[in-house]
Amino acid sequence: MDDRTRAELLEAMRGLVRAQRDLGTAVRQGVDVPHAGVTIVRMLARQGAVPLAEVATALGVDLSVASRQVAALVDDGLAERTVDPEDRRARLVALTPAGERVHARIEGELRRRTDVAFADWSARDVADLVRTVERLAGALATAAAHPDEERPAAGDAPPADALVAV
Repeated sequence: MDDRTRAELLEAMRGLVRAQRDLGTAVRQGVDVPHAGVTIVRMLARQGAVPLAEVATALGVDLSVASRQVAALVDDGLAERTVDPEDRRARLVALTPAGERVHARIEGELRRRTDVAFADWSARDVADLVRTVERLAGALATAAAHPDEERPAAGDAPPADALVAV
């Protein structure tokens, strides 16, 4: 890749990150939940009760930071800590009914804003975007995990779904 193309790509990715951050801010303000709170609420809605360590891993923070963020949700009545029935020494974090209602508001706000953002896109354009973003995420995950690894040439690249980060 030449320097100009690399610079354009990096600037486009910066713009995407800014737009995603702005969208997240708008959604958080619409439901009055802190940034990490939205991520935790969405995670718990998808996965159910999970150990605090899983919350920390999902957020990419250490256990003490995750504990403080969960404590804020507990204080707000959106989450609860319970004893893990399989390991009574461990605690699980789960949504409360109030947390489930907040999750419904978050998802509604995300649906509404996504519909607005892509109102004039065709179904094919959206499907192409999904594949491209998945491929981008996979490529970035590979570069983060293996910075010195040489990428295959464009014609030799694995299918996009093989590059998706877990």
